Amino acid sequence: MFKTTTPTLTDANVFLILINGKNNCEVYGEWYNAYLDKPVKFKSTIDLLLQIDTFLDENGFTQRSNQLRKFIGKEEEHQEFTVNKNKPDFSFFDKKGELFTARINIHSRCNSTWQGDVYIDKICKTFSFKSVLQLLTYTAEIKNNI
Repeated sequence: MFKTTTPTLTDANVFLILINGKNNCEVYGEWYNAYLDKPVKFKSTIDLLLQIDTFLDENGFTQRSNQLRKFIGKEEEHQEFTVNKNKPDFSFFDKKGELFTARINIHSRCNSTWQGDVYIDKICKTFSFKSVLQLLTYTAEIKNNI
């Protein structure tokens, strides 16, 4: 179940998704994470998923289960996102999307997909998901009814 209290410093895998509009059948908006200095805009659901997955890959939050791990000689990688690991900012949790807002808590990334919880404010409900496809199913039901 999603935490309804203020997140702790270990909640780097919590994302606030603001759905600000709909273009045909596709939603757009922006997403927040406590370790980013500013929101990241997305233009489609797939764009959102790819951005969050890239963020998780680049910063080692919720590491992939099928990722080759090295403990020595780790190479520097180019980071697309500027992360502030020293001073996380949780003030963004008060923001609301124009159509609806979702809070995603990714617990793990096993079997090349995500597992976690999503809270959708429009219906005040929390859903657990075992794959990105299941997450998309929940959000598609909301998206189709707005």
